Amino acid sequence: MISRLGYFAANKRRGAAGPGGDPFFDNVVFLMGFEDPIIDGFVYVSDQSNQGNDMAFNRADCVRADAAIFGGYGFRRGTLFAQDDIADDGDFSFGSDPFTIEFWMNASASVSSDYAIAKYVISGNQRSWRFEFGVSGPLSLRWSPNGSTQYTLTVVSTIFDGNDHHIAVDRDITGKLRLYVDGNMDASATANTAFFNSSAPFRIEAEDGNLALDEIRITKGV
Repeated sequence: MISRLGYFAANKRRGAAGPGGDPFFDNVVFLMGFEDPIIDGFVYVSDQSNQGNDMAFNRADCVRADAAIFGGYGFRRGTLFAQDDIADDGDFSFGSDPFTIEFWMNASASVSSDYAIAKYVISGNQRSWRFEFGVSGPLSLRWSPNGSTQYTLTVVSTIFDGNDHHIAVDRDITGKLRLYVDGNMDASATANTAFFNSSAPFRIEAEDGNLALDEIRITKGV
């Protein structure tokens, strides 16, 4: 059986801005397209940023070709709950810095309550931020300034319709949070305080087979 670290050591796929490329690529701390193979029942997924925040999902059927936005694969729960964590890492603690989180999603109207991308643990009041889904929608970003008090920014548009949608949330240097759906600003709020510096791991998970994710990108400082 190949080890998780052994696979990543031998198969690094790190990006670069390059001529005409992304001028902010050095600020990208996580970029995951779910294009890696299934080995020994694990789905090894390489972080394509320069930070090496790789993941390995322990169900071979959590990656499905029909979940893809780009390339051959996306992330979807198979027959069982699928998730992986990255231990507490400063890459995912935003404090009061600007940031952008973006991803593609496809969800049907029958999606159940779920959360998919998070640095957030209720136990011990280690809430920082997470994207969460109510039953049949909506999608919200939930965040906390102190680990316990919580605020939410919620999508207004209909996105639980079986179609592909691009979701992005950013915060600028003034503390303004903006949530975009398919390139259009859908909701906004002011977060005047820093996001809580939680000890929670960064996590991607899928509890519902009706939700698919792809091309998750987190940019810190921009």
